[in-house]
Amino acid sequence: GSLKRGGDRRRLELPDLGIVIEAPPDDLLAIDDLLVELERDDPDGYQIVMLRYFSGLTAEETAEVLQTSLSTVKRKWRFTRAWLYRSLEGEDPDESE
Repeated sequence: GSLKRGGDRRRLELPDLGIVIEAPPDDLLAIDDLLVELERDDPDGYQIVMLRYFSGLTAEETAEVLQTSLSTVKRKWRFTRAWLYRSLEGEDPDESE
């Protein structure tokens, strides 16, 4: 039936990260696990993800909030976005274009 065709899957879109995930609800916990790992291993990258994606701030606003340069925010955003994408999808979003 529909379960064989992915009927138990829910679509989660993370447009600013360039990620679309179709996974069983339990697999969505992987995102939380990755964010916990990111917070532990790269607190600056974590803050940038929280401010850019979840708070909707621009790169300029994020740099102002974190009192850092715009180039640092942009660099860390690119790196963190690629890391999250690879961790979730197994490839770099910039290489798939």
